[in-house]
Amino acid sequence: MAYLALARKWRPQQFEEVVGQTHVTRTLVNAIDLDRLSHAYLFTGPRGIGKTTIARIFAKSLNCLSSETATARPCDRCDSCREIAEGNSLDVLEIDGASNTSVDDVRELRENVKYAPSRSRYKIYIIDEVHMLSGSAFNALLKTLEEPPSHVKFFFATTEPQKLPATIISRCQRFDLRKIPREQIEERLKKILQEEKVEFEEEALRAVIACSDGSMRDAESILDQLLVYCESKISRKDVSGLLGLVPEETLDEFSRAICEGDVPGVIELAEEVINQGWPVPKFLAALVEHFRNLLIIEVSKKGKELAGLSDEGYEKMKGRARQLTHPQLLYILDELIRAEREIKFALSERIALEVALIRLARSPRRVYLEDLIGDLKALAESREGNSSPSPSRNPAPENTGSTEDSSQNWQQVKDIWVDFIETLGKNRPILKTYLNEGTPTALENGVLMVSFGEEFDFNREHLESPPHLAYLENLLKNKLGFSVKMKFVVNPGRIPGPDKTPAQKVDSGKAKKKLIKQNPLVEKAIELFDGTIINIKE
Repeated sequence: MAYLALARKWRPQQFEEVVGQTHVTRTLVNAIDLDRLSHAYLFTGPRGIGKTTIARIFAKSLNCLSSETATARPCDRCDSCREIAEGNSLDVLEIDGASNTSVDDVRELRENVKYAPSRSRYKIYIIDEVHMLSGSAFNALLKTLEEPPSHVKFFFATTEPQKLPATIISRCQRFDLRKIPREQIEERLKKILQEEKVEFEEEALRAVIACSDGSMRDAESILDQLLVYCESKISRKDVSGLLGLVPEETLDEFSRAICEGDVPGVIELAEEVINQGWPVPKFLAALVEHFRNLLIIEVSKKGKELAGLSDEGYEKMKGRARQLTHPQLLYILDELIRAEREIKFALSERIALEVALIRLARSPRRVYLEDLIGDLKALAESREGNSSPSPSRNPAPENTGSTEDSSQNWQQVKDIWVDFIETLGKNRPILKTYLNEGTPTALENGVLMVSFGEEFDFNREHLESPPHLAYLENLLKNKLGFSVKMKFVVNPGRIPGPDKTPAQKVDSGKAKKKLIKQNPLVEKAIELFDGTIINIKE
């Protein structure tokens, strides 16, 4: 027996088997049950979502011989049902609008509609891609379409309804089919793979669904290729290899480099994109999708479902999303979308790609107005809250590790602290300036104490603002591999540097703090220009 492609083998044969088009199938079932049938129906929508399939099922329903009248549940056993399913029925004619465009073809159709069906209730014409008919062909069809014989039904299908004359559309009942949701495609593909006894990875299936773009036929066709390409189990790596997709690991490396402001890193990764032969537009589209998922995860509680991620993939991307603020993510997406447009007209795709990626890698150094306003609001709120005694001003606790694990974690914090500060300097130089005046003094119960001298109380207030604290804790988690909360404390007993006496440093620090509090513009200038106060002249 000849091999049958999955898209044909698993083609729906009943209305209830059609996936994702309930609004259409329900209406047609009711029309049959209530005997309120129109003479012409128009099915529109993207490719591979069930337009022609629904037309065939509808034709079987109207002409099924197992029932004395039209039935919404054709038997699939009678001669009429089998002939329609196989495409060789004398009373159900499928016409390709792309190859039968002339007025002569339509005139022949007009002559044939006069004759009664050979053994069925209705003579049905299914015209696929009907928008391809010529203007004169449409004009020739109008009269027949307006007053057809009672035994004739027309089913039109098209992907471009805007190309149809309004006079044709007005004579039809129109049904707009939609792209099929991811969840419903996934459910269908799982059923097919289980019936075919094929093992698969969840990530591989999600990649297939993403490539199908809401088309069930495309998803089944890709699956057909994979069954030949893979040996025993469909993996994410197999899908990437067959379809030429950019691996998730590469996209994650790009997002890491962009988050950390690693310009040399993005250039090296761009070289890999070129060497691997991935088309630059296709790579940019994948990167847009990646950062879109980061944004969705950050702003929506249903980010996992909307991004179509596994539990492991979601947790990984969630950690990455926390490294970026909403304005920064929006800026990155805007830049990538702009790069997608510009790459089409670039003389060198490679240079255009490198320029776009360097621009993105410099994004952590940009000052975003929304972030600045948020920081100022958070700082104002923290100052209002500090009108009462703050627990942060208590002396830092002694470094006493209660267990061997906490001792190891504390040692790990000390080992990565310099690298942590350097990375912070690349991404958020102003935060580095403030944090440099503090000293990590203890790690207890997952809380890292960072101690400041009293003259640097302003630094502590700035670092404690929610956006800054969240960013610091997330960056520290990426360096350590485990979560750590940060607590900034002012320790009056902290030993100052050798260049000044304690009294001098406290007086100078208080003067700086007083100046900043009395002059909001000074504070804004420090933020915008990554500055620090060196001296105050009366």
